[in-house]
Amino acid sequence: MSLLSFSQSVTNNLVCIPKETAQKIAQDLIKKDLCDSTLASTQFENILLLRKIKYQDDVIIQYFNKEELYKNNINNYQEQLKYKDLIIGTQSKSIDKAKRQTRWAYISSGAALVLYVFIVR
Repeated sequence: MSLLSFSQSVTNNLVCIPKETAQKIAQDLIKKDLCDSTLASTQFENILLLRKIKYQDDVIIQYFNKEELYKNNINNYQEQLKYKDLIIGTQSKSIDKAKRQTRWAYISSGAALVLYVFIVR
């Protein structure tokens, strides 16, 4: 039983109440103090848990950011490999063309030399 009209701030007037009522008032005040203490402790614990959750969220976000960075790096490396393959393919074609031209130059020089030998003789 709680008395809503009971006040601790009235000290200049003497109020007489029965012993059982005074005990219940004292029990209610002790319960209120306990509830206030529990509330403060729970609020503090809640703040700590919210900080922990925020930290964990930050860690998760860091991992997602790292994962995105790694994916981007892999894509960049793949693009670089494609570009290098393109350059190597182009250079290989140029080298093959140069070899064919050199081969034809040797054949033409040899043919011209043979022709000169037959004409001069």
